[in-house]
Amino acid sequence: MPKDSLCLGLLISLCCLAACASPQISKPGSLSKDSLAAASSDTGLAVLAQLDQLLQEQFESSLPGPQLEALQPLQGDWQVTMSLLAWPTGEVSLPAVVATGKTYIRSTLGERFLQWETLLDWSGTQIASSALLGFDKQSERYQLWRASELGSGQAIFAGSGDPARGGLYLERTQSADGQVSRLRCVLRLDGADQFELEEFGYDAERSEWVAVRMTRYLRLGVCATDSGPRDTEHRAQVKE
Repeated sequence: MPKDSLCLGLLISLCCLAACASPQISKPGSLSKDSLAAASSDTGLAVLAQLDQLLQEQFESSLPGPQLEALQPLQGDWQVTMSLLAWPTGEVSLPAVVATGKTYIRSTLGERFLQWETLLDWSGTQIASSALLGFDKQSERYQLWRASELGSGQAIFAGSGDPARGGLYLERTQSADGQVSRLRCVLRLDGADQFELEEFGYDAERSEWVAVRMTRYLRLGVCATDSGPRDTEHRAQVKE
């Protein structure tokens, strides 16, 4: 059983024991000094002490480490340009810019995650999206959660790497209508004021990853620099 699940089970059990031993402190949010002083049961006090210790250990074990430090350059306000790199019918001249807008990235939950809030203009239609990027110490993998106004589901990617050294590679597998598809996104830092998120679909017939979309982020107030030659090099590295 994963450690997080085990700790959660222990916390629930301890809370139940505390409620039985001391009804005065059974309500959520009532673990105050006054409640502890008024507890009439030694068992209740012992349970609350164990609960406090478990909570403290869980809190400290989840504190951000060097993996989160590597993501800190992503914080800030960004101008966004999204381009298509592939189109099924071949009727579109590629790459084609399909959306522009802004992204705001901030640290949240005690610097354990980076929260992304994006608003893009798709041919006059404003589309909002949200994301959380962090590092799961249990699986030792980065995780990216995404949701937007263009879908009712959530996308969860997981992977490894270094955004400043070759790229952060995140992947997910999804099933729809009996078909299984693999998706990958690669996040690369390009200095302090720009980065890119390139997305790939897996072509099972050719056994290779195909670049389908590129999103570039430029820090607001900074002039863009040309990083075109990098793209071809990194795209080749993505192929299996």
